[in-house]
Amino acid sequence: MNDTFDAHVHTCRSDAAPDQTPEAVCRAARAAGLGHLCITDHDRMLPDRLRRELREKYELDVISGCEFSAAAALSTDRRVTVHVLGLWLPDPNKSQALSAVLAHNQSQDFPSYCRAMLQKLLELGVDPSGHGVEASFQLLRKLHPGTTHYGKNAVAHLLAHTGFAATPQEAKDRWLSAFGERRAFVPAGDYCRYADLKLAMDAANTGLSVLCHLYYYQLAPEENEELVRRFRELGGQALEVDYGFYTPEQQAELMGYCRKYGLLPAASSDRHETVHPFKLGDPRWFRALRDRCRELHGALPSQEE
Repeated sequence: MNDTFDAHVHTCRSDAAPDQTPEAVCRAARAAGLGHLCITDHDRMLPDRLRRELREKYELDVISGCEFSAAAALSTDRRVTVHVLGLWLPDPNKSQALSAVLAHNQSQDFPSYCRAMLQKLLELGVDPSGHGVEASFQLLRKLHPGTTHYGKNAVAHLLAHTGFAATPQEAKDRWLSAFGERRAFVPAGDYCRYADLKLAMDAANTGLSVLCHLYYYQLAPEENEELVRRFRELGGQALEVDYGFYTPEQQAELMGYCRKYGLLPAASSDRHETVHPFKLGDPRWFRALRDRCRELHGALPSQEE
């Protein structure tokens, strides 16, 4: 097994495309030549039995993981929802810190969050169902039967399914992107009261913690560094550096943070769609992450050697 890796991949169990079942994702990862894959669904982990079955079937190192949503308060008085990966996580039934954060985050009001976006779209003359917000939301639910974690990706799939965009990505770019005009964008934190960053870090640190997509949060430069510093102070271990949407200049700045704060670099695709390529991360980075996790925990939690 080679040591290329992708530390951040989603399935339909959270907010990836409906056809992105765990089996479909692993099959595609194997075909792409990956050696190690961490499925990091939002606030949800693969059952360990399924993870092991997929590992054996596809001869692929499927690592236990999760992407935790967290509420962070910055010194600038901004409150922002951030995301932290946990890699090589133990069985949540054996960790109170892990199980508590998963239960809290899974209980959030995702239906109201989606309805708010659908209402904004309706005000713009976009009605996916043709019968108003509630009918559109029920259609969205039918398109995503394997999850209760409805969010902007689910709305984007609905828009593509009903012909308002050619692809989900086009729908996000046009109406829902945090980087674009944001005409129907609604921050998740307006409806979802995620776990405090410290509690989320306690959960992620039962394995190896990675701060996700720093530039997604659209913070000022000093806020970016504050968030990285706080992440490190809370036991954070790695930072997404090789990420599909980053410029070379951004990657260089992230590597500077890694050097300054003693963090390891990670490679991630944040893959949600079939058309999104996996990230074939540097094997040296993977081995450094794995070795750090072993240093912290003595062994890789719930993983076969």
